[in-house]
Amino acid sequence: MLGAETATERKEGIDPRSIAICAATFYKTWMPGERTAPNIDIDRGDASLQAFELAQRAGYQMVVVDGGSSDAYLNEARERGVLLLSQQEKSISSAKRQAFKAAQESKGCRFIILIQPEKDSIIKDVPQIIRPIYSDGADVVVASRDPILFRDTYPSFQYESENWANRQCNRIAHLMKILPLGANLDWFFGVKVFRNTPEIVALFVRKFQITDESYAKKNNLDPERYFDVDFFPIVEALRIGKRVVDVQVPFEYPRPQKEMEETLQEKFVEKRRLQRRSILTEYVQYFRLLTKSQKNKLMESEA
Repeated sequence: MLGAETATERKEGIDPRSIAICAATFYKTWMPGERTAPNIDIDRGDASLQAFELAQRAGYQMVVVDGGSSDAYLNEARERGVLLLSQQEKSISSAKRQAFKAAQESKGCRFIILIQPEKDSIIKDVPQIIRPIYSDGADVVVASRDPILFRDTYPSFQYESENWANRQCNRIAHLMKILPLGANLDWFFGVKVFRNTPEIVALFVRKFQITDESYAKKNNLDPERYFDVDFFPIVEALRIGKRVVDVQVPFEYPRPQKEMEETLQEKFVEKRRLQRRSILTEYVQYFRLLTKSQKNKLMESEA
């Protein structure tokens, strides 16, 4: 299947090396060997290595910024042809920006894809999610999950949390008239593709901060966790009239990760609750920045 899709790309004039897959990794306790108990680093590290293996077979460029994974993990990643960079600044967003900038300068790169490396099955969908850019003039693609597979393969608490939060983000985008009524995006999936041009890349490498430290602490806010790279660029692209396209993919959540998170359910339920709360608060703050609201507590800072 993968070979057939790669052949299709070549037939349509798309060189796999024009596609750079970007990710940030941090699997401090990953080790090879038998898996006998749930371990976040091991289960997700395994899935990321599978993603890199699939990307290597397809011929894509891979740019990965690592924040301190084990030597064993880094060696395994290098064996799969990954351009592996050490993270220069703290925060998940800074790691992604670093990957984007490296991909931007890589030879022949036309399309930059942001993935969460644990979502290994997304690699097979790369031809589908880049097609609106190379064949139909889109600037940005936001991949979305098939709603049935989303419901059936994710932990129920994550499905309920992200499904609710997606509805809130889309409702606000409709009210602010940056997203047409009837159009919806899967804001929380985390897989995005954008054209490698200076104007579009610039949207994805901006940095923001909350101006009120006590407010940020009280509400657990930090745009550098998710928003600077995963949410703000999409809002801004829509606002300035860039063509943002939704592409649904048949993504299934990896079973080992689902089982691990359900085993550690109490921990992950709290994680999703805090994540949802902080992200929605930051989402609202960005619109307050755009509308110059007196309630705004967000500002752009130097990346």
